[in-house]
Amino acid sequence: MPSLPDVGARGRRRDEATRSGVSRVARLGAGYALLAGGTALLFLPGPGVPLVLAGLAVVGREHEWARRLDVRLRDRASRLLRARQGETGS
Repeated sequence: MPSLPDVGARGRRRDEATRSGVSRVARLGAGYALLAGGTALLFLPGPGVPLVLAGLAVVGREHEWARRLDVRLRDRASRLLRARQGETGS
């Protein structure tokens, strides 16, 4: 079996950059799909809020605005749950 030629450091960096670019596009595509599906499920029967939060977490790995919104929404949800538990006496 013939061995493959050594492409050198420049070739390896180009391959790694291509792979990281492809994974970034895939990650953003999945995150935006979760956001779109979650937004639709806010108006349709289904788990809209968890999907929106998951989408923001995925997109937040690449964009600061999504990270800030994710933190703000999770904080608000946590406060609502604590207030709700206080009302029920649990």
